[in-house]
Amino acid sequence: MASPYHELYVKMKLDQLVRMDFSYTELYGRIPSSISHISNISSLCLNNNHLRGEIPDELGLLVNLVDLTLSRNEFTGRIPASFGALKRLKILGLCHNRLTGSLPVELSALVGLKYLSSSYNRLEGCIPVEYGNLVELNCLVLDSNRLSGHIPRSFGNLKSLQYLSLAENQFQGDLPEELSRLQNLAMLFLNENRFSESVIATVFGLGLPIRCVNLVNACGNNRAMICR
Repeated sequence: MASPYHELYVKMKLDQLVRMDFSYTELYGRIPSSISHISNISSLCLNNNHLRGEIPDELGLLVNLVDLTLSRNEFTGRIPASFGALKRLKILGLCHNRLTGSLPVELSALVGLKYLSSSYNRLEGCIPVEYGNLVELNCLVLDSNRLSGHIPRSFGNLKSLQYLSLAENQFQGDLPEELSRLQNLAMLFLNENRFSESVIATVFGLGLPIRCVNLVNACGNNRAMICR
């Protein structure tokens, strides 16, 4: 049995960690709840492994995190609402897992977030209108889920957005005219959805400086993909 002095020493060492990168290392199993002991860590990269189970709520206690990348694993369950406490977070990568449930509204508190990807999961429901608070976002990738509803009008507030992918979901309706405010948007992917028939005309009527747009089957029966 380890002595209490050894345990104290290990805890002191964990407290000193500021970056942990175990990406592409064939890790398997679950993230232990004790990960919350790494209280000063700012970057945690566990992508491209075989980690499984639910993402522990305790990750929300790592309030110094700037980069949290859990992509390309086998995580299941919901995106923890506790992530809303990670107020310093700039990068949140959750793509290519088996996550279910809805997009947590609590993520709207991450007002400094630059990159958010939860593509290739099994997420359902609507995009919370509160995501319009993420005004520092450069890249939003939500494709290949089961998301539905309309694109929120509040997305007009995301004036730093350069890349937006909502492809391969079940979005409906037309695009809100508020998207015309996104004058930094260069890449737009809306293909394979259920938008209204007027979506193509709407996209090109917004006057956006888009370099590449994919609208293939955006409303189920049309084709349009343009890069310039």
